[in-house]
Amino acid sequence: GETLQLIKAYKTEDPEPFIDERVARYGSVFTTHLFGEPTVFSADAETNRFVLQNEGKLFECAYPASISNLMGKHSLIRMEGSLHKRMHSFTMSFANASAMKDHLMVDIDRLVRFNLGSWSSRVLLMEESKKMTFDVAVKQLTSFDPGEWSENLRKEYHLVIEGFFSLSHPLFSTTYRKAIKARRKVAEALTAVIMERREEEKEGAERKTDMLAALIAADDGFSDEEIVDFFVAILVDAYETTPTIMTLAVKFLTETPLALAQLKEEHEKIRAMKSDSESLEWSDYKSMTFTQCVVNETLRVANVIGGVFRRAMTDVEINGYKIPKGWKVFLSFRGVHLDPNNFNDARTFNPWRWQSNSVTTSPSKVFTPFGGGPRICPGYELARVAISVFLHHLVTSFSWVHEEKDKMVFFPTTRTQKRYPITVKRRGVRLVRRTKSNTVLLSGLSGSGKTVLFYQLRDGSSHQGTVTSMEPNEGTFVLHSENTKKGKVKPVHLVDVPGHSRLRPKLEEFLPQAAAIVFVVDALEFLPNCRAASEYLYDILTNANVVKKKIPVLLCCNKTDKLTAHTKEFIRKQMEKEIEKLRASRSAVSTADIANDYTIGIEGEVFSFSHCCNKVTVAEASGLNGETVQVQDFIREYIKP
Repeated sequence: GETLQLIKAYKTEDPEPFIDERVARYGSVFTTHLFGEPTVFSADAETNRFVLQNEGKLFECAYPASISNLMGKHSLIRMEGSLHKRMHSFTMSFANASAMKDHLMVDIDRLVRFNLGSWSSRVLLMEESKKMTFDVAVKQLTSFDPGEWSENLRKEYHLVIEGFFSLSHPLFSTTYRKAIKARRKVAEALTAVIMERREEEKEGAERKTDMLAALIAADDGFSDEEIVDFFVAILVDAYETTPTIMTLAVKFLTETPLALAQLKEEHEKIRAMKSDSESLEWSDYKSMTFTQCVVNETLRVANVIGGVFRRAMTDVEINGYKIPKGWKVFLSFRGVHLDPNNFNDARTFNPWRWQSNSVTTSPSKVFTPFGGGPRICPGYELARVAISVFLHHLVTSFSWVHEEKDKMVFFPTTRTQKRYPITVKRRGVRLVRRTKSNTVLLSGLSGSGKTVLFYQLRDGSSHQGTVTSMEPNEGTFVLHSENTKKGKVKPVHLVDVPGHSRLRPKLEEFLPQAAAIVFVVDALEFLPNCRAASEYLYDILTNANVVKKKIPVLLCCNKTDKLTAHTKEFIRKQMEKEIEKLRASRSAVSTADIANDYTIGIEGEVFSFSHCCNKVTVAEASGLNGETVQVQDFIREYIKP
């Protein structure tokens, strides 16, 4: 048949000739032979609509075996009849306007900020977008914030997606074999979460409002396997389609400066009405009128979902032609969206067409980026919101340059070959240089207790116990213990820098203004985190700003009030040993391959903190109990009251 011709065309930047040539010869609906089966190829809007509307009556889903197997037998794409209808409605209830207003908008805004916060210099936009949308989906499904668990799940899920368009036999396809193995790991990780949640609910824990809680509480009593399959299918949109639309929207805007300028103007007006830390609200999203034009046009031109396969359940007659029972039908959304009969100048990115009458027929008849009928994508509104929020924070926080030629291809999925690398520059950094700095940075691994220390030093409270910061906590104030002192006391500018690995580049923004650094270590959970904490501290101690300015560092051993906590001497010695290993391993790597600016220590001697050119001291503290005297003394040693 014509399988190889189709694949060859879709692996280029311009797959249109495959459709154009056949439409010119046979019309917009023609017979071909694809992927081993006789297939009716439709680039006709009316035919596509007829097939989609008759899902479950005259036509049924017909995905390749590799996709069906990896999704699982209980996934939404394999459900039929009343069960599919009910579960489709259930999914939409978690992604509709009501859910957005209630809580999703806040989560999306927070997680987009969290991911953008880690950007510095060159980023691969496709990869970063995938992290963003996957984090949003995991939060919606399980209430989990970004962390090691979700990051590991995402990496395995990447391998699952890779196997979607491979030969569905592990003996003949290494890609499929890896995908099956990764699918098992994904299932195991999700099953463990489901089992733990079931136990929590048995013990009377407060019920969460996520999708997992609703499935466990359902009258039908879904099994763990059914919930896993259901989640795996939902994560496809989160990992593949939505981030691709985000990336291509940026690509098209970069290539259309007038559109980018108008988009910036729209979002800067919205941001001007809010403080830097204030989240977007549903009303803000509804005011993004030009943004929706950009999203629509990206969906139309990119065609992330180029089309869908269906199979005739019986002999079906369309426009005088019979489609025999068992034949496949490919509904080409791309063929319709790029047809000049449906859209003026159809192959040009023109977001303004959605503001005028440039669409030659009713958009509802010819514009189907999310499919249609009973199987329309249930998360289409969620996708639009996520893309809009991302564009808002991108254009108001960054400028960027795309410096490498990056070709779009459309098989097996729509993407750019180099994952669309861009060089970004943050707009409007808030800090300004001070002649005598009063800035102290709180740094350390996520979960070490930095944020609790911040609130203890500011107002004597422990805030909410252990919290994970998504944004830097920043404030200028007199230390809480000094509030009763008479006379003028110099305030301290304290910055709690998030410890998550993807947000550590934030530290670079504040280092030029730092007078001192407090590096917080969890003394209770020290050993499992010793290596990671030592690597982070090593990176700080070898940073050019720290070395040149000889910025003093306090190694703060937090939670030392606990009975099983390690002593500050033990922590100091263990971290010195780890840094000694790092010195040896990193000195063996060429200077072109390491990120550190300077080396530390004395050649030929075992590393000690006393060898650093800046002063490194060790102290104990307990953020939750308010025992912060040694931290305060350190701060006041370098910022005189």
